[in-house]
Amino acid sequence: MKNKKFSRFENLYFFAVFAFAFIYLYSVQENGIIDFGEQFYQLMFLGFLFFIGFVLTTIKYTAKEGKVNKKAVIITIAFFLLFVLLRVLLSVV
Repeated sequence: MKNKKFSRFENLYFFAVFAFAFIYLYSVQENGIIDFGEQFYQLMFLGFLFFIGFVLTTIKYTAKEGKVNKKAVIITIAFFLLFVLLRVLLSVV
């Protein structure tokens, strides 16, 4: 995939996630406060969506010669799997 198309997709993804997050968080707040106990899983889902956005950004910056190739995707996914594994191991200990 060409880097220009991928960049458009990434920008659209970030715009959609930020818009969704703003609308959702504005609708659940009461007097400027969000109850994290009630909204825990929804906030975790928003964090997951932002995490996917960071993966897309890393893929874009790992790509060489204006194209997103398999190598860039594999390197990025391996890096983020290592990060997730490290976080899981640290939470267990």
